[in-house]
Amino acid sequence: MAFNPAPKPIKEDKKPKKNISSVSEKRKESNEMYSYLSKIFKDKNKKCKVCNKLDTVHVHHQKGRQGFDDEWAKWMNVPLLLDIRWWLPVCAKCHDNIENNPEYAYENKYSYKRNSKD
Repeated sequence: MAFNPAPKPIKEDKKPKKNISSVSEKRKESNEMYSYLSKIFKDKNKKCKVCNKLDTVHVHHQKGRQGFDDEWAKWMNVPLLLDIRWWLPVCAKCHDNIENNPEYAYENKYSYKRNSKD
């Protein structure tokens, strides 16, 4: 005769699993504000600052998108993502060139190193 252990009781008070959000609430708010501001920025800046074409569709963040630029930005809670002082209107071709050739971008002041105070 084989030994049959008693079946384990089923837990009925199991909580449903929650999916972890890929974006925090704070970042979600920043993304919504960025979407709004970038649309206005693109409407007002239709010309690429690199090649002067009239088909600007990208916003290049000259100092990146994370962190703050200076004490004023920290105090006012304006992260680099939303700091329009460091936005550059560029066409897709020029944006790719800037992103793929950082030395060219630094030399021509299309990008700044993250710890730069220019």
